[in-house]
Amino acid sequence: MKTVRMPVVLSFIWYKCKGHQVIILFLLFWSVCSFTLFRYMSHDENQSHKPSLYNPGLRKLSPSADKFTSNEMSSKALEPRSHAPVESDYAEKESDSSSIGEGGRYRYTYHLINKTRREVSFDPPSAAWSRLSCEPVYFLGGGKAGTTTLATLLKHSPPKYEKWDPEGQFSDAGKEVCWASSGHPGTPQSYWGRFRQCVPDEAFVRKRFALDGCPRTWKDSQLKTIAMVHPHTRFLMLVRDPVDRLISHVNLLHLLPSGGGRGPGNNVDKKYEKYLDGGQMSISGMSTDLSKYDRILKNFLRYFDSDQLLIIPTAALKTHAQEVLDDVMHHIGGERIIVPEAIETNNNYQKKNYARPSESMRRRLDEYYQPVRNYVQEAVGDEIEGFKNV
Repeated sequence: MKTVRMPVVLSFIWYKCKGHQVIILFLLFWSVCSFTLFRYMSHDENQSHKPSLYNPGLRKLSPSADKFTSNEMSSKALEPRSHAPVESDYAEKESDSSSIGEGGRYRYTYHLINKTRREVSFDPPSAAWSRLSCEPVYFLGGGKAGTTTLATLLKHSPPKYEKWDPEGQFSDAGKEVCWASSGHPGTPQSYWGRFRQCVPDEAFVRKRFALDGCPRTWKDSQLKTIAMVHPHTRFLMLVRDPVDRLISHVNLLHLLPSGGGRGPGNNVDKKYEKYLDGGQMSISGMSTDLSKYDRILKNFLRYFDSDQLLIIPTAALKTHAQEVLDDVMHHIGGERIIVPEAIETNNNYQKKNYARPSESMRRRLDEYYQPVRNYVQEAVGDEIEGFKNV
C-alpha cells in the first residue's frame, strides 16, 4: 500500500492545482537550476580561492601533480637549516656586507639576540608525528600584521597569487589551519589529514612544508600543544606597530557581518577608553591580546629555543618582500622563492567606515603600548621598521 500512496497524493495535488501547473513546473525548474549553480560555484571556489577562505581537503589534484622522478625528488628534498644566515649563503645576491645581521643579510628580519633554551621539555613525541614528506612550520600570532600576505607569497603562484602552487614547496591546506587552537594534540592522523601532500613515509615522493598560518597561535596552551609533538619546529612572527595592529583588528571585527558590518562607528574612542581603564574591548579580547608581543614572546620561550623563531616586521614585508622571503626560506630550510612584485591582500583601511581614534586617544594608546615596543626592540637589538616609538 505504501508503494502507491505517494503517486496518488502527488496526482491529487496536481489535480487540485489545476491552472497553476505551469507555475509549479517553473518553480521546480528554478530550484533545480539554483541548486546546481550553487554546487558549481562552491566547487569553483575551492579550486581558485583566497588564502584565508579555502577549505582544506576539498580540492582534487591531477594524479600527476605531485609525482616526480628519482632525480627530481632528490633535487626537491629540503634540508633543515644548520646555522644562522651568513654572507656566503647569499653570495649570488649583491648586498652590503656590513648590513648582514643575526636574523638576515639586510637586517629586515630578526632572531632574538639572547640565545635561550626552552624552560619546559616533554618526552619525545611518537614517530607518527613526523613524516618525510612534510616539515611543520607555524605562525606565532600575527593577526592583522600581514599573515595573509606572507602565506600567499609562500604558497600561491604569481602573478595573481590566487591559487595554491602545486609545484611549490608548501602543502595545500588552507592558510588558517589553527590546529593547536583546541589546546590538546589529538592524533597524528588528524593533524596530517589537514595537509594533502603530507603522505605517509611509504608514499613519499617530495618534501614540502606543512604551514599552519594561523594568526591566533600565541596562548600558553596552544604553544604547549605544539611543543609536545613538534618540539623542533620553526616559527614565523610578524610584528606590526601594536597600536596600528589593534586599530586594524577592531575595525575588522566590526566590518564583519557578525560585528554589524558597519565599522566601529564614531564613538570608537569609548571602546579604547574602556580598555585603557582596565576593562576588555567589548567585541573581542583577542583584538588586544595579539598586540601584546611581550606576552606572546614569553609564552613562546617557555616551550621553545630562541633560534626557532624568526621575527618579521610587517613594514619590511611591504617594502622588501624578496629579501624577507629569502630570510624566511633560509630560516625554515627551504629553497628560494622569487617574488615578482609586492602584493596587498587586505585593504580595509581604504573603506569609508574605517574608524581611527582621535589624536588624543592615539597618544594614550601609543604611551600604553610603548613598553611592548621597547620589549621587542630590546629582544632583537634594533629599532623595528614601522614601530611608532614615543
